[in-house]
Amino acid sequence: MSTLKGDNISSISSVETPQKYLNLWNDEFVQSMETPYGGSEYRERVETLVKEVKMFLKEMQTGLDGDLIERLEMVDALQCLGIDPYFQAEIKEALDYVYGCWDGSVGMGLESRSVTKNLNATALGLRLLRLHRYGVSVEYALLYEWTHTFSRWEAQNFIEIYEEDNFKLKDNKILELAKLDFNILQFVYKMEMKKVSSWWAECEIIKLISIRQRPMEYYLLGVSAADEEEFCSSRMAFTKSTTLLSLVDDLLDDYLTFEQAELVVRSITQGWDISIVQDIPVDFKRILEFIFQTVHELANEATGKQGRDMMPFITKVWADYAEASLQQAQWNISKHVPTYNEYMNIASTTAAIGPLLLHPLLLATQHLEDNTIQKTFNNQCRFYELIWMSSRLIDDFHDYQDDKLHGQIASTISCYMIDHLECSEEEAINHINYMIDQLLKELTWEFLNQDSALLDWEKISFNFNRGLQCFYAFGDGFSYHDKGIKNRIKKVLVDPIKF
Repeated sequence: MSTLKGDNISSISSVETPQKYLNLWNDEFVQSMETPYGGSEYRERVETLVKEVKMFLKEMQTGLDGDLIERLEMVDALQCLGIDPYFQAEIKEALDYVYGCWDGSVGMGLESRSVTKNLNATALGLRLLRLHRYGVSVEYALLYEWTHTFSRWEAQNFIEIYEEDNFKLKDNKILELAKLDFNILQFVYKMEMKKVSSWWAECEIIKLISIRQRPMEYYLLGVSAADEEEFCSSRMAFTKSTTLLSLVDDLLDDYLTFEQAELVVRSITQGWDISIVQDIPVDFKRILEFIFQTVHELANEATGKQGRDMMPFITKVWADYAEASLQQAQWNISKHVPTYNEYMNIASTTAAIGPLLLHPLLLATQHLEDNTIQKTFNNQCRFYELIWMSSRLIDDFHDYQDDKLHGQIASTISCYMIDHLECSEEEAINHINYMIDQLLKELTWEFLNQDSALLDWEKISFNFNRGLQCFYAFGDGFSYHDKGIKNRIKKVLVDPIKF
């Protein structure tokens, strides 16, 4: 969050929109997207292919006679192609067999009774067994770059690889199934994208102020977290909550005075009381009304899903975010650079993971217990603390130079330098990058810990963090268009895979 502006702006609708705020995926384009893969004949073909591939896998495993590498390659291919949900029983059977052949001290060979251990079989087995939460070593699995991507992106890319390369277990029915499954799910995404685009176009916020327009980018983040068809509500909530947070962030950063920001924060903490901001410029008030209304709509949907009032939990995470943002603004105004620990106590909350995750998680699963929600969103759980911390460090690492130019005083890098006066800027940047790497490794370990149950909401949270890393792969994909996100949207959401 950068320095709050000192002058009131009643309207800037006549100001030319800066390039970085433009929407690359306007409503006309999104509504024009057509695909035939919503037809029932494609789903019927998928059902047929699934049955045929199941028979193929059964025959293949019966004939392998203990060949571990082929079992592992089969599981790996099904996962990378994105069709593993159809074959959970077959995958479990294969991995149970592999796990029975695992030697924790030296790995595994090419066959169950082999005394010669094979590096490829060991590495592949290690990764797959850990991802499926079998009890094998924390140490090597954490080195994979799996945390920097998401499943639909992986599936699209691996389909191309599977089609072109000469895999030993390559099968045309598996390839056809993978392509159909990808295109059918993309059809579902396109229908949701049209709703998102209409929602954004109809609110007409862009007529009031210049802000980042990223509805499709935010929708892709929702897909990265929850790509299964049944999580439509969660994807929509991801998109809307990220959009609202972007609006609030841009308002606080670029338009409101500190006194006006205080009113906005008070209106949120006191139960979304819009009357508290009666005296701010009318365009800003209209934006806040849209934000408040959308939060209430999401809260009502969550209340219906959970069977009890969810607004107190939602208000709490939004209030924490708003109050922390105000504290950061105060640091900027006073030119105060806090210690690293002081900064992280506040800035991990301004990463906005609380409101960003809570809305979709409440819609992803029924009967989230009150104590689970409180533990999760009050930083009483190491798993979520790691998501909070890594998200803040990643954002600061990629935006450090940009934020300096915009007057932001405090960041993880500048605060670390205050704590370590002998440290140069380059050394501080390298240290923060190292910390990010360590946090992500620990987060992966927490997620893969076989002693904990793999619940939908934990899986969605972890996958959200993977998608976040992907958004920052080439810089800040939230603030700028030319960071690789456009290509990901085209490949995952727009262009069907050709047969």
